Amino acid sequence: MMTLLTGCPYNSKIPLSKPDTPIDKALLGVWSAVIEKGDADSVEMKVYEFNEKEYYIDIKAVSGAKIEIDRYRVFSSPVGTTRLLNVEDLEHKGEFNFFRYQLNGNTLKVDMVSDVSVKTPYSSSKAMSKAFAEKINGKDFFENELTFLKKK
Repeated sequence: MMTLLTGCPYNSKIPLSKPDTPIDKALLGVWSAVIEKGDADSVEMKVYEFNEKEYYIDIKAVSGAKIEIDRYRVFSSPVGTTRLLNVEDLEHKGEFNFFRYQLNGNTLKVDMVSDVSVKTPYSSSKAMSKAFAEKINGKDFFENELTFLKKK
């Protein structure tokens, strides 16, 4: 997913919370990215239920003869009235990026928390969650919306 999102995601050594929120079963399944010409030829995201509070996601990007597969541990955290996904790349454990998602039928829109709006490294999940809640409606808080369509 990071190859498609060309902005600068906010990186953190800590998540927004522990994985305490039940998963959204509507996210489960196989999704195809709607991609611009010049990006990868195709991107497929498979979202699995790892347990009742965490997802396992793999993303396969194909560009010409090159295939790239990324694997993630993901869980949700409430921030104000919004649920953000804590995304930990399994190749870089202990580093988190944060995404908002919006589901509308078989369409999934995902955008990331930008380092333009959030620059501070926080010492606790509670402090970071509070700061995110204060900034979440700012125009630069999210960037690079990506659309996925659910495969049947």
